[in-house]
Amino acid sequence: MPAGLEVRSLTFKVTELSGFGPGGAEEGLLVYELPEATARRITLGGAAWLDTLRHDPASRNTNAEYWEWGPTPVSGRGLPLDTSLCLYDECTPLPPELRQRVNAILASPGSYFARGRPGATIVVSPAERLVIVRYGK
Repeated sequence: MPAGLEVRSLTFKVTELSGFGPGGAEEGLLVYELPEATARRITLGGAAWLDTLRHDPASRNTNAEYWEWGPTPVSGRGLPLDTSLCLYDECTPLPPELRQRVNAILASPGSYFARGRPGATIVVSPAERLVIVRYGK
């Protein structure tokens, strides 16, 4: 998570694991509450402000890096959300209300997204005051 977003509150988390080590796979969905002050900065500065968020060079966690912020709508690689997260034969259902809310954000203008590693997409919705991270599959 880019530190400049100043998120503190994780409101939803689902992770699907299959195996461990080099042959293992993981996918997940994380939803955070976006602080009001950060939402105002994004509303005023848009993707240009989000582009100023840089990874902390003192940290070795490159999974927190996102680049090429753009406006929604967005689709592709795991988006919009399906009814569940599935790896191989295992599936974890997503709550329908959350799925509908996230998919509405993805399909509407006014939010921003960026790609990251490993196979992650981050979506920031200042109007809904949410940060959504979809990773894996």
